[in-house]
Amino acid sequence: APACAPPPTDGPYHGIRLVPHAPAQAQLRRQLAQVYATPALRGYACSLKWEPKNRAATPRADRPRPNFDWLAQAAKMVFIGAAIGLAGWLLYRYRGLFPEFARRAPLRVATEVGGLDIRPDSLPDDVAGRARALWAGGERRAALGLLYRATLSRLVARNGLLLPRGATEGDCLRLARQAHAAQKLARGRLDVVAGVTGLWLGGAYGDRWPDDAALEAQCAAWQAQFDEGAGAGGRA
Repeated sequence: APACAPPPTDGPYHGIRLVPHAPAQAQLRRQLAQVYATPALRGYACSLKWEPKNRAATPRADRPRPNFDWLAQAAKMVFIGAAIGLAGWLLYRYRGLFPEFARRAPLRVATEVGGLDIRPDSLPDDVAGRARALWAGGERRAALGLLYRATLSRLVARNGLLLPRGATEGDCLRLARQAHAAQKLARGRLDVVAGVTGLWLGGAYGDRWPDDAALEAQCAAWQAQFDEGAGAGGRA
């Protein structure tokens, strides 16, 4: 193993002494040198460490650092895409608040409710007169059925009520009351709807048929509110 050499001194150089020391002094200096050469007093320590032969010449502080700019750009693009997607979802979710962005579906008029044909062309020109004739001929169910489906037909065609195809009599009456509350259906028409519905339910499902006077009164009221000759007073 290589000898442990003292580090270079920073003190002044004294040079070589030309006049030799006295023997006693020289011996004293040798003894002092031996004492100061011990590990406890020599002022420096020797250690052994391993270093690679091909150590990089570039200092660690000057080595290039990894570039993570691409990662920041990718995160930015993901954030922008998520923001655009969220904005689109919110616009679609609350599209009803922005009528100018909402596509209006074409209005589909109901042609059949509860199995009853309510198309205007399926009705006679004189609904009330035809109902009276059926009643007089003993066809009570047909007479009340004609009045009822003609009433629904007028509500859809003239008042714009959206009656679902599977709506019951109670559903239709409830929608008529809502239309009246929204001032889309006059009180007179609502009374006729309620009266015709009651006669139809009582006769068709309860076998409780009205007398001739009640039928005539209902036909007259229907004719006043829904007949083609009735004025605009039937609509709110």
